[in-house]
Amino acid sequence: MMSHNYFAKLATLSTILLANVVSSTIPCLSHVKSSLKIYTVAGAKKKTKCKLRKNLAKSLTANGFTKVMCPFGILLVATDEYPDELLKYGANIVANLVDSDNNGKADDMATLRALAHRGKNGSGAALVCGVNRSEGRQEDNLKGLAWTFSCQTWKAGTSKNEKRYKAIMFEEAFHMVNEGWATAYPDVFGYANFQDSIICRETARHQCVKPGWWHEENKCPNGAPFSSGNPASSPLQPGEGDCTHPTCDCFEFYRQAATLYMGWYELPFWYSSYMPKSKESFLNMASNELLDMMANPLYNQPQAPLSGVYTKKNIRGSKGVSKGSCRDSKKFKVNGKGCKWVAESPLDRCKLSGAQNGCKKILQELSMQ
Repeated sequence: MMSHNYFAKLATLSTILLANVVSSTIPCLSHVKSSLKIYTVAGAKKKTKCKLRKNLAKSLTANGFTKVMCPFGILLVATDEYPDELLKYGANIVANLVDSDNNGKADDMATLRALAHRGKNGSGAALVCGVNRSEGRQEDNLKGLAWTFSCQTWKAGTSKNEKRYKAIMFEEAFHMVNEGWATAYPDVFGYANFQDSIICRETARHQCVKPGWWHEENKCPNGAPFSSGNPASSPLQPGEGDCTHPTCDCFEFYRQAATLYMGWYELPFWYSSYMPKSKESFLNMASNELLDMMANPLYNQPQAPLSGVYTKKNIRGSKGVSKGSCRDSKKFKVNGKGCKWVAESPLDRCKLSGAQNGCKKILQELSMQ
C-alpha cells in the first residue's frame, strides 16, 4: 500500500506539472492522427527527412527551436514547450492544402517548389510556433528561408477550447500556402497591387462594402459601410493597426473567402464584421471571376472543410520516428518508453497504467529538494 507521504508528493508533482501547463498558455490537446513525424533539428538535417541546410539548422537552435516537421519538405518548427499535437495538426493542414486529393502526391509542383526548403539557402517557407509572443518573435531572427509565418496560436491564451487553437493554426498555415500559390500563379494569387491578381481585385471590389470586406486594423472613409458596387479606394489608410498593403489585406480577405466557400463552420474562424457569415451569403456576394477560379481544378483550391488528418506514407516528412517530447514534463514516460503524449490532465497522469515508474523518478527528485 502506498503511504500518505507518497500521495502528498504526488499532489505536489501534479501541482508542478499543472503550473507548467498554465505557464506555457497552451493546454493539452487531444491526439492527432498523422503519418508525419516530429524531428529534432539534428535529425531534420538528414537528406531522407527534412534536408535542413546547415545554416538554417544552426539558426533554429540558436533561437530556441527544437522541433521540426516537414510535410512534402515544407517546414514547421516549434520550441520545446510547444504541444506536439498542435504542431502535428498544423503539419496535417499543410499536407491537406498541398495534397487536396489525398493521394500522397503534391497537387502542384510549382507551388511545392516555392514552399519546400529542399536544403537550399534562402529557399522555402516555415510556419514558426512558440507558446507565447516572445517565442514567436524569434521568427524574425531565422536565417536561410525565403519566408516565415508565425503560428500565433498563443493568441488563444489559456482557452480550454482546442478548436480556437486549431482555427488560428489553419489561418496561418493557409497564409503560408497562399504564398506558394502567389509565386506559382501571380495573376491569380499575387499581391503586387490591388489590380493585377484575382484575389486582390476581389478584395478591392468589396473594400468597406457590407456585405463585403473591411480589415479592422484599417480605416474606412467616413460613411462606411458602403453599398455594393461603391467600394472605398484601395489601399485604405491605417487605423488602429496596419493591414493596408496587399500582402496583408488580400491574404486576409482570401482566407475568409476560402473558409466561407468551403462551408467550414466547425472551427471558430475570425471574420470581418463586414463579411458574410454563411456559404450561401458569400456565394451571392462574390464575383464570378473569383468563384470560377476557386472551382477551377487547375488551382487545387479546397472545396470542403479540411480533415486535419493526414496518414499517407512515403512522402518527405514521414520517414523515421518522431522525436518530439511531452510539453509539460520531458521525464514523464509510460511503460518506460520515450515520452508519450497523453490527453489527460497532469493531475491524472500518474494514475495511468504504466506511468508509475516515470512518476517515481520525478518524486525522488522532489524528495531530495
